[in-house]
Amino acid sequence: MMMRVKKTARGLVLSLLVLQLTACSLTSQQLKDTGSYGSSTRVLGEFSQTEFTTLRSELTAMNQMLFTLDKKRRVQDADFSRNVRAGDIQLRIAAAEALAAYGELISGLVSKDRSDELEDAAESFADNTAAVLGDDFDDDKEEALAKAVENLGGLWLSYRRSQALKTIIPRYQPEVARLADYLAADLTLADGGQGLMKACQQTAGRLKNASYRVLNAGDEYSYAEREVAVRALVMAEEALERSQRIGAQAGKTLSALKKANSHISQVLEEKEYARDDISGYAQDIRDLVKIYRAFAQ
Repeated sequence: MMMRVKKTARGLVLSLLVLQLTACSLTSQQLKDTGSYGSSTRVLGEFSQTEFTTLRSELTAMNQMLFTLDKKRRVQDADFSRNVRAGDIQLRIAAAEALAAYGELISGLVSKDRSDELEDAAESFADNTAAVLGDDFDDDKEEALAKAVENLGGLWLSYRRSQALKTIIPRYQPEVARLADYLAADLTLADGGQGLMKACQQTAGRLKNASYRVLNAGDEYSYAEREVAVRALVMAEEALERSQRIGAQAGKTLSALKKANSHISQVLEEKEYARDDISGYAQDIRDLVKIYRAFAQ
């Protein structure tokens, strides 16, 4: 009789635990949308890293061509990497790496990646965010992030990961929004912007004008000089088209990230929610990748 009572009591406790964990866990649709948000953010961060490298190479090449076309310029005037030296883009790349690591962390929590991989992603997000935001990202936030992904193994794996998501996403929404703004300053052509994409567009405009001066001068220039000018014109026109199309889509995608980021907590807390922001963000990412690949051919 006593054994039966103990078994009944144990069964009741386990039932209560299961009910509690079920209540705290996420539905399959919530997990799917949260995973989509995470993977889209990872891709956006990775794209941004690659784009900064591409923009640096593109600007350097156009500055070299501008130097070649201008006969008045001497060695002392050579400054091919102005505004795009490695040190100048270091924080930009850190912001992109932070966003990629954050996306990897969120999608990893959904897909049950190994806990050590999640800890690496959390550490990368914290380190790079601290490098970009400085004092605005304090030690308490770094420690809280590390704690949120500790001890994710064990019996209640799904419950712990759900709790980690519900802890991390709301707490770090402001940082994600600021990282998006930081990237948007360089990767879009927003009015008044003076970032790398804008610099690329302006440099391409100057290069196009310089090539026109040679090509419209008739016999003043040799065939070899005109050949250089033609290459410069092609480079300038490709850079102008690229900056316009990628800048526009990058701006749309970063705005979509901020909108999805502001609503993702609702996804975690409510079983009934509007999914348009999450699905729209994922589509914007796919469109951005398609445009980027078209210019990479």
